[in-house]
Amino acid sequence: MTENEFIHIVPQLRQIALQCSLGYGVGSEEAEDIAQDAILKLWAIKDDIQSAAHAKGSMGCIAKHLCFDFFRKRKMISIDAQPFDKSPSHYAPPDVEVENSENELWLQKRLKALPSNQYQVLYLRQVEKKSSEEIAQIVGITPESVSVLLSRARKQMLQEIRKRCR
Repeated sequence: MTENEFIHIVPQLRQIALQCSLGYGVGSEEAEDIAQDAILKLWAIKDDIQSAAHAKGSMGCIAKHLCFDFFRKRKMISIDAQPFDKSPSHYAPPDVEVENSENELWLQKRLKALPSNQYQVLYLRQVEKKSSEEIAQIVGITPESVSVLLSRARKQMLQEIRKRCR
């Protein structure tokens, strides 16, 4: 592919990279960065590209891999780092203590089963007491998306609790 052909399809390639990045849940600013990086990577191999369709397919693949790299680099918050508040064991009878430990293990297991983005938003809201705007800035999504993820996480946990209580 020649330089002029490549330059001619760059807006389409950029749009493909943005759509791919946003589809993977990357924030808009990060999606712009990923699109720019993907265009640079594709520019480096422009001589090996035979057609515009080949360039568009390669752009989607490159953008996808850059999204994966972005998520790998992002620091994930572990809920295991925060110990649960426990009542002193010398006040609880042994059967209550066993039940409490079983409940704690069950809850940890259900929290780990949540999708990572729902888990992270739930943790930031419930444990760290962050507002939707603060969570949106930390995670890199809109406040509306924070509300949706929080609602889904709470709904899923409520369903799990109801199943257990039956």
